[in-house]
Amino acid sequence: MSLSYLHYDVFTDAPLAGNQLAVFPDGPGLSTERMQALAREMNFAESTFILPPETPGTDVRMRIFTPMNELPMAGHPTIGSTFALAETGVIRPGAARFVFGLGVGPTPVDLEWDGRRLRFAWMTQLNPAFGAALDARDLAAAAVGVDASDLVADLPVQEISCGLRYVLVPLRSREAVDRAVSDGAAIRRLAAAAGVEAALYPFAILPAGSDATVTRACSRPTSASGRIPRPGRQAGRSAVISCVIASSRPTPPCASSTSRAWPWAGPAGCTSPFACRVARSSRSRWAAPRCSSGAGSCSSDGTMPQSSRGEDGMQVRVMMSGVMAAGMLALAGAALAQTVPAQFVVSGAAAERIQDFTTINLATAERIAEACQRLAAAEGVAITIMVIDNDGNHVYSSRMDGQGYLNIVTAEMKAQTALMQRAPSKFVMNQVTRDPNAELQRIQLGLFPNSGGLPIVVNKQLIGAIGIGGSAPRVPVWSDEICGHKAMQEVLGAADVPPLIEDLPRPNPPAPASPAPVPRFATTTAPRTSVSNPEWVIGGRAASNVYNANQISLATAKKIARVCRDFAAARNGGMSLYILDTSGEIVHMERMDGQVFNNIRTALLKAQTSLTSRVPTSVYTAQGRNNPAGQTRTIAQFEFFTNSGGLPIVVDGQMIGAIGVGGGAGGGGDENCAVEGLKAVFGEHVTLPVYPAAGTPSGSR
Repeated sequence: MSLSYLHYDVFTDAPLAGNQLAVFPDGPGLSTERMQALAREMNFAESTFILPPETPGTDVRMRIFTPMNELPMAGHPTIGSTFALAETGVIRPGAARFVFGLGVGPTPVDLEWDGRRLRFAWMTQLNPAFGAALDARDLAAAAVGVDASDLVADLPVQEISCGLRYVLVPLRSREAVDRAVSDGAAIRRLAAAAGVEAALYPFAILPAGSDATVTRACSRPTSASGRIPRPGRQAGRSAVISCVIASSRPTPPCASSTSRAWPWAGPAGCTSPFACRVARSSRSRWAAPRCSSGAGSCSSDGTMPQSSRGEDGMQVRVMMSGVMAAGMLALAGAALAQTVPAQFVVSGAAAERIQDFTTINLATAERIAEACQRLAAAEGVAITIMVIDNDGNHVYSSRMDGQGYLNIVTAEMKAQTALMQRAPSKFVMNQVTRDPNAELQRIQLGLFPNSGGLPIVVNKQLIGAIGIGGSAPRVPVWSDEICGHKAMQEVLGAADVPPLIEDLPRPNPPAPASPAPVPRFATTTAPRTSVSNPEWVIGGRAASNVYNANQISLATAKKIARVCRDFAAARNGGMSLYILDTSGEIVHMERMDGQVFNNIRTALLKAQTSLTSRVPTSVYTAQGRNNPAGQTRTIAQFEFFTNSGGLPIVVDGQMIGAIGVGGGAGGGGDENCAVEGLKAVFGEHVTLPVYPAAGTPSGSR
């Protein structure tokens, strides 16, 4: 097959500069994996694929891919694709507005024309979503390779998003921005200390009369390309920089995202929210490649005609149109043999070790869970998420603060139901709705007849399942199931996520003639914590929901897990980890790729043993060696698991949870992995095991 594409250089007035963009106007019929393969082959910053509209009020659906993954939105691909569609006639000359359907929803672009030629494009983005300001300013400075004195004192280091998440790092001068270099180790330390998983974006505000605000982004150390994005690649950063300034100073105001210009000059003549001015164009065009018809070969004469100088240069410049032949990108039938793109499943040596190349990897599970939590936070609700692999093993789980037992346990029940049925758990719920007498049989089969569980399928291959519990449904606006569905669309792409099945009305049972009185149980006294840092535990309404302000918070649990994950990865190994609250419910869980059932299960058993016994499991490891006769009682009657790697989490003398680690952590020791995480987060406030000088027992399962 052959595919036409357009090659643009965006945010530049010169060929071979700016940000590269490939626009594929004929996206229908391409699967997600083919789009990703095309983007990888192009190896441009981004490639876009134009599809028919999927949402009322939009003109097209557009999907944006980097060489490594799909993005929910991005600035320069949207602006560049606007000019491509105007150039090819998809956008009618003179149209005042064109609305893209992106991963973040409908995204309008206002248009200004010079006759039949598009002259300006103004992209309206989501209102910035502000995270908490980071206290770890020294670590943020080190992460971008500058001194703490280079930070602007009265501006926060803050995580902000207009669709993509960034940590904005305000610097005092252009010179400081020019010195900024990403430091992978420092970024990991910042992530562990502050719990941030977003790219860092240093910027400086120049004095009045200067040419622009200077900005540059530092990519994460895990970025496959290692590329440091340049000022043109905005992805909403101009908008959020404006709002960070506005949040700290009286002016300029942080206006609605529908405003066309704010009193702030950004890179490449952009004004927030990404109202990017695109100058009148003359079309400098590369010679189209000469492709033999159907032969699968393609060559270019390598020449570029002289560009017309009769009109002003443009910032989004058409550079090349051409044809990709079948053999050039290997889009023949052999490509269909590929089952699941490697970015979604365990691959390489880890997959060989478990003899499975079709099971969901940790990165994908984490991205789905994080997306769903973000959606829940925007709705003002709390949820619990459980992602399992296609064998039913836990892969990733998080319970947002304030969730109780039923919220937590039903998340896994929904995931397991979706896995067993190979269908949404709502399918079982609808069966019971149609025939209430079928409910007992479904429960006997281990199924949970409630919505919120969804199979995770990529390219017709089941790779796992997700279950969400904890929130009251408001269909069609919100439900646990809608949260999981939207999160999977964001991460996997809409093409691999089928529409939700219908919601049948639930019949209301008749009211009893003499209803029993239902007592009210509530307190007007808010629970208080005894630990020195309230951020380590749940608080506010969440603590009131469970009458406990001494439960470890999800944010804290994730920080511990991140350090332990890095500890294992640094030793070329893996680990499985559970962090429980004081009631024994899962707060956070993750298993690294290549872990198998016993690694995962023993991590949970270790955490449960330490929670019940209030001592490290290494105590029972040592006792078993010193007195083997006592093991029978310990294991059989007390149901303790006696391998090291479990620790009660005791902070400032108060137990707030328990941790269990399995899998060996690359030979570093499960207990050592847990200890490193606890020390990194709590410092001297946490109680840790102390061994006599004779040696330190270690073990892994």
